[in-house]
Amino acid sequence: MDMLSTSAFWVALAQIMVVNIMLSGDNAVVIALASRSLPPKQQKMAILFGSGAAIVLIIVLTFFAVMLMELPYLKLVGGLTFGLQQECLIPITAKASLSRIQTYGQRFEQFLLQTSS
Repeated sequence: MDMLSTSAFWVALAQIMVVNIMLSGDNAVVIALASRSLPPKQQKMAILFGSGAAIVLIIVLTFFAVMLMELPYLKLVGGLTFGLQQECLIPITAKASLSRIQTYGQRFEQFLLQTSS
């Protein structure tokens, strides 16, 4: 627990919390959609409890993420995993896109042939 006394820990925690709060707009949308069919009194309670739970989870999970980032080589393993996933997925996605483009091109060609005759 030595890391709690370092300023680097608190700066990293603050940065992650700011990013999480900025990106948590989708939580508000989900809470609003989930509570829209409730009566007005229950709707207010659902929004209040849903927002509170979201804030608590953001804080707890942010603290957990900061602690994980202190583990040696975690960033390296994460970067390598991400790189390998991208290396494997990009060719598959490119082939699927190419086949879709070819299919659309064939359909367009058939359409042109039908309209010109």
